[in-house]
Amino acid sequence: MDASTSAAYHAQRDRVLWHVVGGNPDERYGPRTRWWNDNHGRKPAGIVVFQIVLEGRCVLRRKDGDTEVGAGQAFLFTYDELTAYGRPPDRLDWPGWSDSLRMAHVTLGGAGLSEHWNVLRARIGPVITLGESSRCTDLVVDIQRFAKRADRRAASPAVHAFIMTLFDEIEAEAARGLGPVEGAINEMLRAPLAVTSLKAIARRHRCAREHLTRVFAERIGMPPARWLRQARLTRALELLRATHLPLTDIAAQAGFVSTRTLARLVARTTGGSAGAQRRRRSSSQP
Repeated sequence: MDASTSAAYHAQRDRVLWHVVGGNPDERYGPRTRWWNDNHGRKPAGIVVFQIVLEGRCVLRRKDGDTEVGAGQAFLFTYDELTAYGRPPDRLDWPGWSDSLRMAHVTLGGAGLSEHWNVLRARIGPVITLGESSRCTDLVVDIQRFAKRADRRAASPAVHAFIMTLFDEIEAEAARGLGPVEGAINEMLRAPLAVTSLKAIARRHRCAREHLTRVFAERIGMPPARWLRQARLTRALELLRATHLPLTDIAAQAGFVSTRTLARLVARTTGGSAGAQRRRRSSSQP
């Protein structure tokens, strides 16, 4: 690899690796202090921010209106989107203007992070209520040490760990307060390939299997057994067509109890064997 090729590689690597752009673990604004940020037009697009309110309150403004964010809550946004946050300059009678405000935030960059932010916000919205045992605040403080590292590779594992923690906490927030049946449905939708049996999940959530089946069908439009079967089949076909994994591994990863069950469902659905799915892939490749 010559010098120019090596330079291009490292520049591209730095763009795609997850890294810490910046942040502040303790930013403070006194009462009546003006503080308002408009994200529209902020560059570079694709930069993501996780912002926590430690004391006081602020406003997150989106196209559908204003949301007040209070202590113990956090919100997500990206650069160059139609959102704004802070103390709204056009609402001088808003009570939060009289509060002392303390915040913390971390700004992250790298390939695919904005897509992660979109998925996280689609789950429960852009505002997250952090539980008492939340690790996010400590991680936001800890991750700041990577902001000034020259080598972005050093920060990637820490950013990845933070994002995975965020996913876990948002899932926990989404499940908080759900009733037995709602909790069972949420678990099936969240991890369909991990469900061993409808009976087991009903017992774990302390609800009647018949009631769970009826409510699930009303919400999703089909019985849970059929929905789970389709989810497993879809995953198995993806693995058959995209990998050379043994059938036993595919059955395990797709949640089937045996390769025989997998093979039978593939044959009934596609009219061919599992091997035929792989031969079809091979014949379509140049």
